[in-house]
Amino acid sequence: MILVEFNKNLKIINLFVKNISDMDKRIELYKKNLKEKKYLLNENLEYLSEGVQGKVFRIGKLGVIIKKINYDTFNEWIPILNRKNVYNDSVIGMEIKASEKITKYMIKYKIPFYPLFYGFEVIVNKMNKDKSEICLYYEDIEYNTTLTTKLNQIKNFKTFENIIIRLLIAVYVLNKKLDIIHHDLKFDNILITKYKNLNKYDIFTIGN
Repeated sequence: MILVEFNKNLKIINLFVKNISDMDKRIELYKKNLKEKKYLLNENLEYLSEGVQGKVFRIGKLGVIIKKINYDTFNEWIPILNRKNVYNDSVIGMEIKASEKITKYMIKYKIPFYPLFYGFEVIVNKMNKDKSEICLYYEDIEYNTTLTTKLNQIKNFKTFENIIIRLLIAVYVLNKKLDIIHHDLKFDNILITKYKNLNKYDIFTIGN
């Protein structure tokens, strides 16, 4: 009995170490990109999707995602384009402040449940104000898919249970540790990343 429990605990420890190791790599790339700031050039954009606020692109091979929010979709919220007004906005500003807080927490404790946030830029088009943009820069997590897609691929209850438990943990941490409540927690806003199978366990990381 003791041996079985020891082996079980050892597997859990191995999974924890794997998560920490992957998070170290993510943080290393994050700091490198922050220092070089190549993502601010907005070059080599690959279109990914479009939502209510704007379009989402992948920036080359930098490991960065850009969310472009067009001014003509939010000009009633932010009448004057500057950083202070963006921060004070109840929608975009809330997302930015929450992402900044979560990123600091993730780096400090190496908890991989959210894309790291690089920051945002206000890009003003002086010729046509309606074509101005607010660009939000996030970490591009490899091999992720939406929960909507993942649910259609699940073959057993254990996998489903794994994902739901990790989702609940992520939501709990956001609320209890960071005082953040997610107001748009739909399946298309939840990203699932599967790590390699380790000791017969499938590891899933939740991001949103």
